[in-house]
Amino acid sequence: MAMEEAIRMDTLIDQKVEDGVFMTDAVKQVSALSEFKLKGLRNIQKEEYVRAKTLQFAHALEENQFLKAKVLRKLPQFEVDDATVEMYQDGVKSAINQRAGNLVALKDGDNFRKVVRGFGDDIQRDRMQVDDEALKAPEIQGPIQKDLVASFKYHNTISPEAFAKDRDRLVKMGIVDAGEINKLPEIQTFARDRMVGSFNYHNTISPEAFACERDALTNIGVLSAGEINKLPAIQDAAKGMLVRSVKYHNTISPEQFGKERDAFVNLGLFDAAEVISFLRCNQRSRTC
Repeated sequence: MAMEEAIRMDTLIDQKVEDGVFMTDAVKQVSALSEFKLKGLRNIQKEEYVRAKTLQFAHALEENQFLKAKVLRKLPQFEVDDATVEMYQDGVKSAINQRAGNLVALKDGDNFRKVVRGFGDDIQRDRMQVDDEALKAPEIQGPIQKDLVASFKYHNTISPEAFAKDRDRLVKMGIVDAGEINKLPEIQTFARDRMVGSFNYHNTISPEAFACERDALTNIGVLSAGEINKLPAIQDAAKGMLVRSVKYHNTISPEQFGKERDAFVNLGLFDAAEVISFLRCNQRSRTC
């Protein structure tokens, strides 16, 4: 009975989509039909209703119809009581974890990534019933890592905490290790390039803005402040800025040079003795 109802609903939804109705609207329209509503409040009626809805949801996942599954994920609250909703949610979570586990076993990393992206809050490592070796397979890790690299590049130095949220969500599921993600070559290269760009952009005018962006990356564990400060491109740029600063301010406003020098010292780029040393070298036209 439940299977027949699920099949009828799916058929009607697919027909509406073929006729040009958006998936979200198609699901709502079909679900609103009286034949697919909860028939009564007796336990057996609730169970039959939930079984049909769960089968329909699970079938959408099996067919990789993730948009449909996303719409089916939530029952219309005004039609059912809390107990029925809870019963359905339990069935849905089981279906999500079962499908995620099957995709790992099949090494279907692309669709696994989509399940994680769409239903990650419901995924539990132990309920997927997969071993570590299967989960760490390149076919699975590759698409997941690609998503996280894209997240890092999108949020970059403006909101790295948003990337950290995406990363930590997957860590919580037991799918990735935060340290391994932070050290991915693409993330490391992009982070370093962004830091060099940030330093060159803010230079002696607003080094504190560079410090904020640097510290944000440090806080999520991608790079340490020391690693960023000692990047050759940042060191060379900082030395060049201070050389130009001392020449520009000269004896007219040496206190302004002092402020710019102290700002860089406070950032941890150099200590005062290092600044004196390379400025002297520059005056003597020596390579230091």
